[in-house]
Amino acid sequence: MKQKLAALFLLLGISLTANAQFGGLLGGSKASGGAGADPAAIEKFTADAALINKAISYAALQIVAALGDKDKLAIVKESLEKMKSSDPKDQNAVMGTVFKTDLAASIDLLKSKEGKERMEKLSPDMQKKVAKSIFAVGVAAFRLKPMLDNGQKALQSMGSNPAMLSKIGLVKDSLSLLGNAAPKVPDLVTAGLALMKEVKVDPGNPTADSVLTADADVTIPES
Repeated sequence: MKQKLAALFLLLGISLTANAQFGGLLGGSKASGGAGADPAAIEKFTADAALINKAISYAALQIVAALGDKDKLAIVKESLEKMKSSDPKDQNAVMGTVFKTDLAASIDLLKSKEGKERMEKLSPDMQKKVAKSIFAVGVAAFRLKPMLDNGQKALQSMGSNPAMLSKIGLVKDSLSLLGNAAPKVPDLVTAGLALMKEVKVDPGNPTADSVLTADADVTIPES
């Protein structure tokens, strides 16, 4: 377990450099022509980025719903409703808000005494939901740096190709979300795994080969 976590946090070294690395991604690409842009590769990148961003978003919302105060539930429900939009730009906008507020809130809850007390009082099914959320973020952590690298290559390949202009905004939005999540992910995984150990709930061991799922079925605990 310790060896697997050590490998995970080596990858999570991205948290120390993500902002610097990411800053260069949005400065614009000067690739020559961009004629080599592969539409299929761009589509794959945006789909993979969406999966990672959604997995982290839903996980954060689930943790806040399970461990947070009742006054947070209305905000969680509103975010979940907006996430149903079929427009990727609208989804990205919601996830941007989740990453700014709910992601940090979920980390605070996992670290807090109150969060631990609420976790202990949850039903076994709800405890599993929280554990599953932590596992998902752990899996996403392995993919963040490769995705940021892939995004940079995607922008370079798109260059000034007119056929790609409609896609550039979505790629940049996806990268922005990945960059915003990257510095916070290590804290969530660390705090989450520590809490699960304390309350004796096994979330499983996230690895680079683990299947990543975005669990949109966020459960609100009964009052």
